[in-house]
Amino acid sequence: MAPRLLLFDPYVGGHHADHVRYIARAWRARGVQGRLVIAVAPRLLAAHPALADLAYEAGDSSVAFAPLVGAERLDAARSLAERGRINGALLQRVVEEQRPERALLLYLDHLQLSLAMGLRVPAALSGILFRPELHYPALGHRPEGLRARLHAFRKNVVLRAALRHPRLTHVFSLDPTAVPALQRLGRGSRAVHLPDPTPPPTPAGQTPEETRRAWGVGPARRLAVLFGSLEERKGVLTLLEALLQLPNADARKLSVIIAGRSYDDVRPRLEALAARVHASTSVQLVVREEFIPDGDVQGLIEAADIVLAPYQRHVGSSGIVMRAGAAGKPLLAQDYGLVGHQVRSAGLGWVADTTDPAALARVLAAAATGPPPGFDPARARAFVAPYSEDAYVDALFSNLLGLEPVSPPVPV
Repeated sequence: MAPRLLLFDPYVGGHHADHVRYIARAWRARGVQGRLVIAVAPRLLAAHPALADLAYEAGDSSVAFAPLVGAERLDAARSLAERGRINGALLQRVVEEQRPERALLLYLDHLQLSLAMGLRVPAALSGILFRPELHYPALGHRPEGLRARLHAFRKNVVLRAALRHPRLTHVFSLDPTAVPALQRLGRGSRAVHLPDPTPPPTPAGQTPEETRRAWGVGPARRLAVLFGSLEERKGVLTLLEALLQLPNADARKLSVIIAGRSYDDVRPRLEALAARVHASTSVQLVVREEFIPDGDVQGLIEAADIVLAPYQRHVGSSGIVMRAGAAGKPLLAQDYGLVGHQVRSAGLGWVADTTDPAALARVLAAAATGPPPGFDPARARAFVAPYSEDAYVDALFSNLLGLEPVSPPVPV
C-alpha cells in the first residue's frame, strides 16, 4: 500500500526528533487511516532509540521508518548550495522508492534551492520553513549595507521560485508574522501558521530554593540563567562582555548561571571572559559546561528571576521563549525578529540589542533591580498555553489530510 504521508528529515540534532515524535505519536493515538513512512537519517534512530517504538501496524493504520542512506554526507557539506543538492537527491530517491501520496519536508529551508531549480518528484509536497526573513523589513529590520541587501534579495528570489514549485501545496511557518508575506510570494502554495509546540515541562527534582542552594546562588541576588548549547549565536560571549560593563552596584545584585555544552571554537573565549568576570566584577557567575538533563533545566527556569535569550540576530521561533513563558518567568531577549516581536507584543520581558555588550549591560542593570514594569506571569503562561503538541499536529493533519482538529485554534 502506498504511504498516505511520507515525512522527510535528514538531520539529527535540535528539534528534529521531537517533530518526528509528535507526528508519529498522533498518527497512532488518533488511529489515522493509511500508512505513514518516516524517512530519517539512521543516526537519528541511533541517537533516539525510543522513536523506533512508535512503529506499528494495526488494520488500515501503520507507521514505519525508512533510513535515508547517504544523509551523513550533509555533515561534510561546505556550503548551503551543497546541502541543498544533497537534500534534493535524498528526497528524490526516497519519494521514487516509496511513492507516497504526499511528502512533508520537516526542514524545508535546505530544500529551497532544489525546489527552485525544478526538482522532479512524483508526489505532492509540503514543508516547514523555519527561518523566513522576507517579512523582516515590515518588523523594522532592514538589511544594512549593499552586501546584506544583495544577500536578502538573492534569498527572496530563491524562496519565491521554491514556493512556486508545481508540486508544493502548503508551506508551514512557526512564525505567524511571516504567513501573509509567504502567501503573497507563493501564489501556487498555501502558507499556514504552524504553532511551535511547547511540551509539558519535565518535573524538576527540587524546589526553587533547593535549586538555588545547590548552585550556590546568594540569597539576596536576582538569578539570571542561560542554558542549552553554548554557541556564539546564542549570545553567551556577548553576555559575558556585558557583565564586564555592569556598574558595581548592579553587579552585586546579580547571579548568572550559564549551563550547557560549548564547542572548540567558542570554549577558549568563553573561559577567558568568564575568568575576567570572576576577577574584576561583583557578579556571582557560575559556568557549568556539561549536558544538563531536562528536569534540571526546568529546575533552573523555576528558580530563576530572569531567563536569558541574548541571541545574535536569531531568525525564527525559540523554545527558550516558550519555556520561560510557560513557567511565568520574564525573558531578557534580543529585540530582533520574531523573538523580539513576541517579547514586546506579549509583554514577556525586556528586549535589547543583544549584539551590543553596552546595550545589553544597560538592560541587565535594570533586570538586576526587579522585574519588568507590568510583567504578569499569568499573561505569559496564557500566551504559551495554546502552543501545544495537539495544536501542532492539528495544523498539519487538518491541512494535509483533511482531519478535524482536536484542540482549540491558536490565536495569531
